[in-house]
Amino acid sequence: MSDRKRLYLMDGTQFAYRAYFAFIRNPLRNSKGINTSAPFGMLQSILKILESEKLDAFAVAFDKGKPVDRLEIYPEYKSSRAKMPDEMRDSLPYIRGIVEAMNIPIIEKTGVEADDLLGTIAKRAEKKGWDVVLVTGDKDFLQLVDEHISILAPSKGALPTEWFTVENAHRRFGVPPAMMVDFLALMGDNSDNVPGVKGIGKKTAASLINEFGGLKEIYEHLDEISGGTAKKLESDREMAELSQKLVTIDTDIDIDFDWENAPLTEPDYEKLIPILEELEFTSLLDRFYRESGKGKSGAAESEIEYVLVDTMGKFDELIEKLKSAARISLDTETTRKEPMLAELVGLSFAIEPGKAYYIPVGHRRPGEMFPDEDLNLPKKEVLTALKPVLEAENPAKVGQNLKYDYIVLHNEGLNLRGIDGDVMLADY
Repeated sequence: MSDRKRLYLMDGTQFAYRAYFAFIRNPLRNSKGINTSAPFGMLQSILKILESEKLDAFAVAFDKGKPVDRLEIYPEYKSSRAKMPDEMRDSLPYIRGIVEAMNIPIIEKTGVEADDLLGTIAKRAEKKGWDVVLVTGDKDFLQLVDEHISILAPSKGALPTEWFTVENAHRRFGVPPAMMVDFLALMGDNSDNVPGVKGIGKKTAASLINEFGGLKEIYEHLDEISGGTAKKLESDREMAELSQKLVTIDTDIDIDFDWENAPLTEPDYEKLIPILEELEFTSLLDRFYRESGKGKSGAAESEIEYVLVDTMGKFDELIEKLKSAARISLDTETTRKEPMLAELVGLSFAIEPGKAYYIPVGHRRPGEMFPDEDLNLPKKEVLTALKPVLEAENPAKVGQNLKYDYIVLHNEGLNLRGIDGDVMLADY
């Protein structure tokens, strides 16, 4: 392994979009109705990098304003993109607040795209003897891949996270990193409204590059290219050369950022925890409460209230609270990891931060084969009373690995509805 230090640079704008649209069919929301999908996904991605990668410095870049230089040469650049959804725009201050509270430097400059900022810093760091990892799913960044610059691309659906290095980057589109600009100039990019050459797709672009070289060499050999393709190239030469400029990442931006004096440090819990409390990221709050040695709003963790629902009177009160709640968190306690074989032992509910309820229905004394009625509420009565709540669309239900809970409850005759968020799925 290289003894060079490693700088990780994240495309924050792209990750924010990715996190927001990952939950577009079923957005994450707090009790106030605020869409929290993008902040949640962003923080989960950052935590995963910090926990699983070996790095010495980390920074996040964001777009700021319109890309002035590219719009000057092509006013239609990115014009096909839909306007940023209002709910996503409203979540951007939370994202910035989280990144800052994590003590991760933010890189941005008015009128400059995050791509160019990351490209500039990556090349500077490489010259100073660092290895650089660009954390992004944007194919444009493949042009920067070399011996000391690689790409960590987020997973899509069931696909694993991908690494692109100088050894394997050519497999993505069939051309080496040094030819990615020419490749994109030929085929264009619909997502950024880069025109390219009409009628030239991935296969043709890759074939031309592998046979003749870059854009300049291709046009020098037009007479050797088949008639139909040659005509397309000739008629759209101006667009190809324009597209080449549009897709080229600028690695010489005037930006003041010293990654060498921005080492990794622990989060600023005094700033981070209040943001997560407002967004109601319960599972993440538990983690940061432990790390900081504090509980809700700076109180000791022991101040979190746990209610054992061990009488039918307490249970009836809980049912009324569940019915009137807008959103609840639930979890099942069982005897096995396999949901089809598991027996229900208890149910946990949370309605508000800092307070949780537990209903025992299947606990046994040591050595006993059957549940002890002195330790539990009657399971049949509990499930009958919970059925209208759990099978209704409201309140919304959130949890961790709800697929497991769904199967367990289904085996007990309940069909869980109103699922509005799964922490395990979100983390995946």
